[in-house]
Amino acid sequence: PLYGMIYCRLKQNLLEDVESQLEFLTDLESSGKTAFHTFLEAMLIFRRDKNIEEAVEQLNQCLKLHIAEAKKVPIGFEFYIKLNSAFLLELSQEYLQHCHPSTRYTNPDSMPIYIIKGTTLLETLTRQTPGIIEAHMLLAKAKWISNDSTAAHNALNTCITMAPDQIEPYILSAQLYREEGNLSAAYSSLENALAENFLVREHPYFMYSKAQVEMDRKDYQQAYTTLEAAFEIPAVKNKITDPKSRAVLKFGGEEMAKLYVMMVEVCEYLKRPDDAKKYMQKAISEFVGTPYEVMIMFAHSGLALKAGDIKKALNMLKKVPLDSQYFKDAIMKMADIYLNHLMDRRHYAKCYIEIVKVKESAEHYRLA
Repeated sequence: PLYGMIYCRLKQNLLEDVESQLEFLTDLESSGKTAFHTFLEAMLIFRRDKNIEEAVEQLNQCLKLHIAEAKKVPIGFEFYIKLNSAFLLELSQEYLQHCHPSTRYTNPDSMPIYIIKGTTLLETLTRQTPGIIEAHMLLAKAKWISNDSTAAHNALNTCITMAPDQIEPYILSAQLYREEGNLSAAYSSLENALAENFLVREHPYFMYSKAQVEMDRKDYQQAYTTLEAAFEIPAVKNKITDPKSRAVLKFGGEEMAKLYVMMVEVCEYLKRPDDAKKYMQKAISEFVGTPYEVMIMFAHSGLALKAGDIKKALNMLKKVPLDSQYFKDAIMKMADIYLNHLMDRRHYAKCYIEIVKVKESAEHYRLA
């Protein structure tokens, strides 16, 4: 019961309570920490300190303790009770939460340990208990991030075969096909989702994906219609996000910001500058002070550049902080402006030198 109470406190983000209760629990457990105790500590470390490395070390220890306990009984009914598939699924989610969905790892040597561990755990889980659709979905997402599209598609096909009425596999499949440049297959996946469940149009991630595909197909009028409908979905209109949702495809602040950015771009393509400015102003007020403000800055600088205000475009990009995941993109965009709009080779070169100064790597030296 105490484990469950601490877990609920973590989900409620009551971290001070959790810390004191875990200390109390440590005093009680004279025989050493259990796997679930270690798991709770890993959750606390990341949520309190944002220390990914230490949190992952705790997760590794948790997995080691849990597997050792399961191996004490022979394969059979008791073994699967000890294995506790629901717990292993949660453990894999905790590993994979550190992956940014837009990141792709083309080089296996640069793959972070949390992706390797999370993926390996899901591969084991889907072999031992193949009926858990959520595990196959997470595996597909992990393989997608790992740049293994074949394995990702296989996992999604398994999901669709097992539960054709589930819409998330179709949406993730569309995302995969879109990234591969197969827009026809991407659109077909979304149509299959719609055929299975007409109410999928109330799913923010479905509308978000549909608009992306329509933009790639240069069907800007249809994309505009889709985005207009997306902004009317209650979860989007009322800014409702559910951090406790067990959905694999979570529609959160980042996706919300991308909706605005897409709408601004669509309005530009449709020669609707007033609408573009209107949505941009809404986005600026909506995301000021949030982690997604940088995405809006990017779009704002693009809008200024198209209006011929180069100085404003550069000033917006200069505001992107060093610790932002978009910092490198901002510097590269500035370099492009210096070279192609201002014909300034000196500042163009300085931009790439700045990237190397921030983080030395083979990739960054190649850019410079």
